[in-house]
Amino acid sequence: MTQPGGVAPTGHDELNALFSSDNPDDLIKFYNRFDDYEGIVQWMRNRPHGRSVIREVEGNHDVVVVIPTRDFDSGLAASCRNIFKGLQIVFVESGADPYFNLARNCNIGLGDALKFDPDWVIVSNDDVYRIDDISILDDRLARLKSERIRTVFARPPTPGHSYLLKIAKSTAVRNLMSALVGGLWRERVLIQRRFKVELIIGHQGRRYPLLYKTLYRFPNGGDFFIFSSALVRGAEGKLFDETYINGPEDIDLSWRLAAPEGRSLVDFKIGSMSGSSIGTGKARWLRDVANEVYLNYKVRNGLLPLAALSSAKTQHELRLTSG
Repeated sequence: MTQPGGVAPTGHDELNALFSSDNPDDLIKFYNRFDDYEGIVQWMRNRPHGRSVIREVEGNHDVVVVIPTRDFDSGLAASCRNIFKGLQIVFVESGADPYFNLARNCNIGLGDALKFDPDWVIVSNDDVYRIDDISILDDRLARLKSERIRTVFARPPTPGHSYLLKIAKSTAVRNLMSALVGGLWRERVLIQRRFKVELIIGHQGRRYPLLYKTLYRFPNGGDFFIFSSALVRGAEGKLFDETYINGPEDIDLSWRLAAPEGRSLVDFKIGSMSGSSIGTGKARWLRDVANEVYLNYKVRNGLLPLAALSSAKTQHELRLTSG
C-alpha cells in the first residue's frame, strides 16, 4: 500500500538514509520504494533542509565569491581563502549534514552576497585550484558592463566548468549493451526507463556517439559560475533550483540561461578537482538518477522549456562568445 504520489508509508529519515548511502544496493532499495516519478519528485521537494552557516572573509566588495563547503577550517576552504584573497568571500558551511543540499546553500550564499552591493558574484566549488591569479579575473570583470551581461564564463582548462554539455537520448545500442553487460549499468537503465527518464545528461567518452544521440548542447557553468549582481538580485538570490539534491542544479541553471545574449567569456583560468567535495563512484552515479527524474519532470511540465535551447542559430551548437 502506498501513499498518494507513490511514496511508500515509511519514515523520511529511512528514505534519506537509503538515498545517502554509499552502498549501491541501498540506492536500488530507495528507488523500489516508489511507484512513479511523481513520488520521487514529491519526496525530493519535501526533503528537510540541511545545515547552512555563513562564514565571511572580508575583502573587496566589487566581486563577492560564494563557496559552499563542508568545513570552513578544512584544507579545501583554506586553499580557497588563498586563491580568492582580496575579494569578499562568503562561505556557506554545511558540516556532515545528512540533508546537505548544495543548491540551497548556494542560494543562501547568493542572498548574503547581495548585502555587499557587488558588481559581480562568483559561485565556486571549494575543490578548485589556482592557475591564474585572481587579480586577472578582477581586472577583466572591471572592464565588462555588468548591466548588459548576465553570466560570464572563465576559460575551461579542466572539464569542471565552461564546457558544452550534452542533453541526449539513449540509443538502441546502449540499451542492448546494458542488458548484455548487466550489473549496475543494467539496473540504472531499468530505473531510468521505469521513471520515464528520456532526456539524459550526456557524459563524454569515446563510446558516447554509439550510446547516446545528442539533442542539445549548451555551455554549463559547472563548478565556477560568474553572475552579474542584477541577475542575482532579480532572482532575490534564488538562482538554483533547490529540489535537486547535489546533482545537476548547475545544469538546470545553465539550461535556463542558455540564450547567448548577455553571455561573455573572460580570459581567466582556474582549475577543478571535480568530485573532491561530494565524491564520485557508483553510488553517486545511481543517486543522480533521481535528479534526472526531476529534470525530465520539469521538461514534461514546461518548467524547463526546450525553447530556451532554440534561441541560438541552431539547437545543436550554443557556443561561448568572447566579451
